[in-house]
Amino acid sequence: MSGPRYETTSSGSAADVHPSAGEARATAQRITRSLRRALTDADVRQCVSDALSLDRLQRTPGEPLRAAFEALVRDASDRAPWGLDDPAAVVADLTSWAWRGDVDPALGFAVAASVLGEAHAHRGARPVAMVAVDDPLDPARALGDVLGHRLAEAEARARKIARECGCDALVREVFLPAVASNLAALGDAAAQVVRGWTLAARFPDAAEDVMAATAVMLTVTHGCVRSGGGFDPVASSSRAPRDDARGALFALARAVATRIRALPAGPASRGDSSHHDLSRALRMAHAALRLLPLCTADEGARLASQCAGVVERLRGPAAPRVTSCASEKPLEEALASRDLGAARAALSGLDAAAAFRRLAPFAASSSASRPYHIAITVQTVEGLRELAADDPAHADDYLDAGLSLTVPWRPERDLARVIDDLRGS
Repeated sequence: MSGPRYETTSSGSAADVHPSAGEARATAQRITRSLRRALTDADVRQCVSDALSLDRLQRTPGEPLRAAFEALVRDASDRAPWGLDDPAAVVADLTSWAWRGDVDPALGFAVAASVLGEAHAHRGARPVAMVAVDDPLDPARALGDVLGHRLAEAEARARKIARECGCDALVREVFLPAVASNLAALGDAAAQVVRGWTLAARFPDAAEDVMAATAVMLTVTHGCVRSGGGFDPVASSSRAPRDDARGALFALARAVATRIRALPAGPASRGDSSHHDLSRALRMAHAALRLLPLCTADEGARLASQCAGVVERLRGPAAPRVTSCASEKPLEEALASRDLGAARAALSGLDAAAAFRRLAPFAASSSASRPYHIAITVQTVEGLRELAADDPAHADDYLDAGLSLTVPWRPERDLARVIDDLRGS
């Protein structure tokens, strides 16, 4: 039996030995399988080891750990039982942070692998819809499947439309109208649609699977909303102008950022979930802005009006709190001690992009500890960063909102509140 085949090239007096193309492919496939097994076992150490090994074989300039991140995307699309959930969607943001240089790529990958591994440990692959459908490229029928909670048909049509017409067409003609039907209740789903769209563009070989998972998520979420699901109807007291939905959405994003800045600087009181409500409202407004270029004037006005309804019913103070800085500290020390005033002082004078870059490693790895909370924290901080870039006149407000959301210690699970709620029901 022959061993691996190698190609030999000569450089001066030394010979450089490289594995053949076939051997390199086989090695990459073996490492990828190992990475997928490690994800199933939530073995982050092995995931990172495999990711680094894969990157040495398949390095892409400017896109560190690309092959390993793509393996995460495929795993997230395959195993998330109800489609592209928050732990799966946050891979888009962590990939952006790694490729932009906001975090060490290995750290970004490790956080993504940890979130996915813990959220879906020991789960098998979600069954792929094999149902036959009539007129598979008809977006109206695909939209009807999503709104009618026909799960298998929605996935099958999404796969066909993504493959034949492209992901942009699927988002524009199916996902966007579904979200616009009730953005107030589907705000989290809208944020995941945007991230699924991002992942499909970034990893085209996995695009069909990502879009299928996104269709499943949107169909399941709409089914929950339609059956009650704990979502109260939202009505806005004002109608957004048809010709300036973008301006209206930025104004709403700023209003939410201001409320985030008004959060208590110290540990949250028992039962306080206002930071979750504000994070959700921020991600909703950000998603609406990302989807706006695909909207008709009526769809854009509808998205802005529903966002306005959500913002109008937010509770708590709307004026930012003033925090004092007793002593100057390096940013890392201020973050470690959860000192919001010192963190603000440490970042003062920096432009928003540089400040968000300094905040990113803390937001990804230290601000929260449970998979869901890590996912929504990273998504919210990335949303604030993009808003700061697109609305530079108010960049400092978005940055301060990012600090106010991530720096103070906040409880991630309050069983006493659960018990009180149940006793009071």
